[in-house]
Amino acid sequence: MLQTIARHYRKMMTWRIVTAYIVTLITMVIGARFVNISFLAQLAPSAKEALSVMWQVHAAVITIGFTGLAIAFQLLADPQLSPGPARRAVIRRIRFNQLLTVGISSDIATGLAAIWFQSHTNVLLIFLLAFVPSVLAIGITYAYSAYLFGRPHEVENLTINDLLETVRATARHLVNYNKRSRKLSEVASGLPNVVLESPGDVSLVPSTRVQLKGPAQSGIVQDVDPKKIEQISKILMATVALEEFKPGEFGPVAHLRVRPGSKISAGASVLDLYSSQEVPRKSLDQLEKMVVGAISVSDEVDDPAGLLLRALEDLQEVLMTSMQAARYPSIRRGFKHYRKIVSTVREAMEEESRNLAAYSYETDWRWLDSHVWELNDVAARVGERVAMEAIGAVYGRCVDALSSTDVGFFVSQAQNYSQIWSSLLVKAGENKNALEHLLVSLQNLTEFTVPLRAKHEQQVDRLTGVALGVWTAVLSEAYEKGEKEWASRALGFQSRLFRFGAKSTQMRSQVQQSAILVIAWLLYRKEVLGADTDADIGEIIASVRIDFSHSNSILLAAMEARRDDNYDIIRRWEMSTALPLEMRVVRAGDFVTRAGLLLLAKFPPLAPGSISREFYNYALTAAEQVESLKASFDPQWGINEEHLDTLPAILDLLIERYQRESQQRLTGAALNSDRVSSFIESLAQETQKPSSLLKIVDVDEVLVDPGNSRVWGHRLTAPKLFFVETEVHGDPHHLGQQVGRMIRASEEALALTQLLAWGTSASLSFARTVQKVSKWAAAAKQPLVVVFGSYETASMLNYDYDNSTVTVGGSTIDAAQVYVHDDIEEHIALLDQTKTPHLIRQPEQNGGLEPVEGTRISVSVIDSHAVDAEGTPMVEIEFGSLVKAVHPDIVEVEFIRIDDLPSD
Repeated sequence: MLQTIARHYRKMMTWRIVTAYIVTLITMVIGARFVNISFLAQLAPSAKEALSVMWQVHAAVITIGFTGLAIAFQLLADPQLSPGPARRAVIRRIRFNQLLTVGISSDIATGLAAIWFQSHTNVLLIFLLAFVPSVLAIGITYAYSAYLFGRPHEVENLTINDLLETVRATARHLVNYNKRSRKLSEVASGLPNVVLESPGDVSLVPSTRVQLKGPAQSGIVQDVDPKKIEQISKILMATVALEEFKPGEFGPVAHLRVRPGSKISAGASVLDLYSSQEVPRKSLDQLEKMVVGAISVSDEVDDPAGLLLRALEDLQEVLMTSMQAARYPSIRRGFKHYRKIVSTVREAMEEESRNLAAYSYETDWRWLDSHVWELNDVAARVGERVAMEAIGAVYGRCVDALSSTDVGFFVSQAQNYSQIWSSLLVKAGENKNALEHLLVSLQNLTEFTVPLRAKHEQQVDRLTGVALGVWTAVLSEAYEKGEKEWASRALGFQSRLFRFGAKSTQMRSQVQQSAILVIAWLLYRKEVLGADTDADIGEIIASVRIDFSHSNSILLAAMEARRDDNYDIIRRWEMSTALPLEMRVVRAGDFVTRAGLLLLAKFPPLAPGSISREFYNYALTAAEQVESLKASFDPQWGINEEHLDTLPAILDLLIERYQRESQQRLTGAALNSDRVSSFIESLAQETQKPSSLLKIVDVDEVLVDPGNSRVWGHRLTAPKLFFVETEVHGDPHHLGQQVGRMIRASEEALALTQLLAWGTSASLSFARTVQKVSKWAAAAKQPLVVVFGSYETASMLNYDYDNSTVTVGGSTIDAAQVYVHDDIEEHIALLDQTKTPHLIRQPEQNGGLEPVEGTRISVSVIDSHAVDAEGTPMVEIEFGSLVKAVHPDIVEVEFIRIDDLPSD
């Protein structure tokens, strides 16, 4: 009955109802002064005395009531769980704040009636609406407080609910902060002079720092106004014009040091300004005002993550105390509480963010894992029974994680198995039951729970891989600690996974991959650390079972074991043995490849029906490790050394099969029009680049008689894979650039050949060259000196690179410096542009060639089904132009070789 009364009491004591009650009570007290009910005067002849007595009694009841509740709060001085959440939960449960408001308001209303609004109506009104409700509310609160005092588990449930609500509130805060930070990042990425990351150059020193002023602004950054950040960018852009910069100088760049959700204190720098030039004072003042206005800081908002962290620390301390005191019921309840909290974290993040790629459990809640890991460590060290409770809790959290779309959440929970395993192995002789319990639990999770409970079917293989990664860590930890008995026991469990109940070939392959990774770790310890691991390697090889439903399961496992996520496991092991600040080449891939070769030597693959690109890449890489593996061979591995001699033939077969199949597929494939277009577009971009040499000889005229011209062009071959969608990536854009550069070089060679054919050549000393140039320049109508790339020649002729002129004998002459690929003995050419022949070039009009827009060439890409000497399919690329020379009446082109010019 008390529970029912308390439930109705809580529904009535909401802030909306309390506010309406106070307004109604005060209004009725004032209005009752003018309402007279005659029969009430007979009950209380003196309204003043009645109200005064009632006021005194009401005040006494209120005082005694709140004093008693204050004493009752001492019941929560040492709650079973976290003190803060426990006290908040009970205060909220008994509606203490609303009760305090009702008590004070009703006492004020009674005072108003007794002093200023005395009437017989108010006597009844105050008694019914002020005195009776206050006494009843205090009485119910007292009764419910006594109820909680006698039922500590109720307080415990209230505490956990408060913690869970704090988790949800924290998730909402973090998600909101992250959304604002992402919006700020999007704005900053589009601004040329505002960055959110510190410049990498440590030698750069900020020229100006904008600091947060005033102690009142210390707290949590709530938001940063993106619009004002854009205005800051405009202020900086207006400070210095770009043309005022000298070489080596850079304009003002602002580094914003705060983001929404970050902690900040008064005096901290919120923006650093980097600039090689002095920024005007007026601009700095505007900048400072804008920065201060852009950043919203609140000192009244507590850090939500910090509040939750402190509450969980109290809960963790209580649970650790229960473990050390072997209070098993408390331990079980404590782990259940943590399971609720961790699950609530995941649910809150999914519900609030709707984008776990950006706001995942791993990025925002990793600190919660440290709490759980500390509990696991204590549980494993206290004793077997406590450790088994911790293992059960890990399994429960993993089951909860399977309903999430965030794989990182499952990873963080599953890794608890390897952590507890490592701690239990410290005293393996005393923890046999706990170790066995862990292996059974991990087997159930891997083989049954993950395939059946995963939320999304397409994630089953990935989640299975995560679980088998835990098996890899478990095995490696046992071998490293020298616990051969438990290593063998764990290997027995691991090797029998998915023998009958695998949903996919990938699952069985992942079991073999796990064995390969452990062998790789043992090979590393043998070669690098000098450990005796040969017998262990032989034990693992003997445990591997072939998947008869997939003829090449070992080959698949050897290839898949080299995935990046598997490499990360080995890299962590390898780096864990390195010394601080020690530089070394990470060789994880080599050992993984050798481990896979060991299994291929024992289980040679059958010839696959078709070889994929992945198998081909693996075969190429593995072939490089065969000799290293043979050099470290040991008979304890359980395989014959002759089996290793067959590996090159196996790998060569894979390579040859793939090359033959890929060439056959490539030969029969049609050219991709998009790739051909990309090739021609890239080629056109290269051939449209300006050329000083072509500018001299080219003329923009159209051939009137194309037949009275000669064809200039070339034909070459290129691999067909550039023009077909294949497993091998051939970039047609890059090929187009290369061919375009070759065409441009050929065009320039044509122009140079024509100039040499049209002109005369002479060898002169530099002094005679100066005389010759001076005399020639005076007579020529449009003189142009062409310098063929020699720096010494250009320097001696006083070449002006800004104005493209040379100064010879006091005369300034137009000049052009050209760079040619072919060797040429002449250093300069003297051209009177009114007496220089020109070339008319236009695209060749051939049936198979297509003009390239914006150029003077035609191009074709033809699949003639040709192959090169190695059998690689090739295509023919042809380009050509129609060329005709146009001669003036008088041709005058002179080349000079300077005899006494110093060598470059």
